[in-house]
Amino acid sequence: MRHNLHQILIMCLLAGPLAAQEIPRLRIKEQRARALFEKGLRFYHDQQYVAAREFLYQSLNIQPYFHLARRYLGDAYYYSGEWQGALEQWEFLNEITGNDYPLIRQRSELLRFQLNDYRDAGNLVYLDSYHAKTWSGVRLDRPVDLAMDRRGRLYILNFGSHNLIRLDNEGSLDQVYTGGLLDPLKGPMGLALTDKDIWITDYNADLVRVLRQYNGDSVLQFGESGRAPGRFYGPGAIYIHKDKVYVCDTGNRRIQVFDRQGRFLQALPSSEAARQLQYPSGLVVINERLYVADRDQAKILVFDASGNYLETLEHAAIQKPGQLSFSGGRLLVSDIQSGLWFYDFEQRTWQALPVLRDKGNQVITIEGVMQALQDQDGRVFIADYKAGRIWIAAPRGLQISNLDMKVQKVDTARFPLTGVFLTVHNRLGHQLRGLGKRDILLFENDQRIGGVRSDNIEPYNRRIDTILVKEDTELFKKHYDQYLAETLQPLLESLRAADRLEAMLAGVEARTVYTGLERLRLLRMLQSDSVAPRPNYAKALMAALDKQVNRIGPRSVILIVSGANWPAVFEQFGRQRIEQYARANGVQIHIISYEGEADPQQREAMKETLAQLAEATGGQYFRAFDENRMNQLMPMMRAELDPRYILTYDSKIDAELHNRFIDLRVEVHHMGMIGKADGGFFVP
Repeated sequence: MRHNLHQILIMCLLAGPLAAQEIPRLRIKEQRARALFEKGLRFYHDQQYVAAREFLYQSLNIQPYFHLARRYLGDAYYYSGEWQGALEQWEFLNEITGNDYPLIRQRSELLRFQLNDYRDAGNLVYLDSYHAKTWSGVRLDRPVDLAMDRRGRLYILNFGSHNLIRLDNEGSLDQVYTGGLLDPLKGPMGLALTDKDIWITDYNADLVRVLRQYNGDSVLQFGESGRAPGRFYGPGAIYIHKDKVYVCDTGNRRIQVFDRQGRFLQALPSSEAARQLQYPSGLVVINERLYVADRDQAKILVFDASGNYLETLEHAAIQKPGQLSFSGGRLLVSDIQSGLWFYDFEQRTWQALPVLRDKGNQVITIEGVMQALQDQDGRVFIADYKAGRIWIAAPRGLQISNLDMKVQKVDTARFPLTGVFLTVHNRLGHQLRGLGKRDILLFENDQRIGGVRSDNIEPYNRRIDTILVKEDTELFKKHYDQYLAETLQPLLESLRAADRLEAMLAGVEARTVYTGLERLRLLRMLQSDSVAPRPNYAKALMAALDKQVNRIGPRSVILIVSGANWPAVFEQFGRQRIEQYARANGVQIHIISYEGEADPQQREAMKETLAQLAEATGGQYFRAFDENRMNQLMPMMRAELDPRYILTYDSKIDAELHNRFIDLRVEVHHMGMIGKADGGFFVP
């Protein structure tokens, strides 16, 4: 990993007081404490957290009130997956300093909040709005649909101005799409995004148009006026699920399904149930179920993948439901008459958007909701067709709470060129993506630094780095080795030259058996002749995480198990320690299980244990024989990003100040949220 760090010149993240910090003046006999602290800090920045803890402890044994040493000791505990130990150090530091470390106090509070599985962040409150005069030279007129890409850029489709507006994550105008001079958009109504393309239904032209995201060029269009299969009479909402494109053909009272080349596949619902749809106005696919809003019936109809009717969702206040979206276990229903509604699938309850008040405490009147979407931070964007506005609301807790920011490491290998690894999360633990240099301020010894780059992580997000950890037992070899190639086929066939793949075996000990992209050799090395009487999942997962912690880019570990309920598989390292180690360092753990335990109760118990481990780290649980689920693994991994920012800059510190401790501070100001983090390094 070190050579990677040197290439992109990074620096790490730490926490402390708001003013620049200095090493305390120590008596001669205590200079040993400073030397031990320096060694500990260097191990910390090299992400060798256990070694860092040892030296920091030794430093504190000499000087118990060495505050910087205790602060970094807490950080080392956090990143090594022992969060309770981190809390003890941070809270003790707060106690002995009289709360002079506000960032450490905040970090303690946020970690306790995280350990409590995040309490409710509160009701939605008004945050901001966009309107016709927000950007000069661009019309926002009668917005009908919204979408957001994985970089946090918002897309606003406008029926009145016949355009699509894209904003960066700061709300600044990024690009405008019109469909081209020769064949412009005539009445855009529905919007969907894929990795590279934009899909737009043109209500007035009875077409579906596909544009390139980066330049707006037309790459595909299909459809024409009519009632035959593949033709439209007023296409509206559009939704893309896997390889299928679903379009609300409103005038023909049906949903048409196409492949991604625009070839007609089927019409839904089935002919026997066609009378069930009167005016399909919105749709979304959730857990292989198709939810369709019917404006004229004031209902949400639910169908299976074949178009068979399953159930109806309705509420007395729903009058003219339109576009649908899904977020956080809730269905968002946009009703141009009665406003925005949230349906909670778990509780099976409806809730209206609360009354919003502007910054002058005046009630905001939303005149006609056409679409709403909720991002991962809980912010809700509402397209108000009649008012020609986009309203933005956010959970109250996100507005009154600071961002959770940490400097993970500092790299000074090519000093004065310096790099900082920064993580930024909101109160709910969601990473804040897409921050630009205008959002980030960096200070060295209280002096602001200019020319900071914040996009260094981008090239690394185009590849994946994963470690396969396979159970190495006689049971697995006898019953499941024969299926391994078929199970891993969707994953291995999708590998690219830039990806990194490693294989380990989990017996009583953990051992690495292969690194590379040769599929046949990988499979051969995974099918070991030397098997263990029982597996030690904990030791193997910790060994894999140790490797992934100091790499760059989207990182994951895939644990492949028989599903047998082995005893003491998490004995050496508890499951919580593994979860916290992975979460602190942004590494996902996925589980692939053959669910081979014979006893049904024990099988379910092991399945629940492994599924909880995966979910806690942002990963997922897969049943090995479920082909559809296995096909989803690689797309999920491709969609993930490294949660860190890598900031690089030229230090203003004189290189002659060798071994001088330099204080760093990073501030983020974004969409009404503020965060601070600090760290430091010794001049090399």
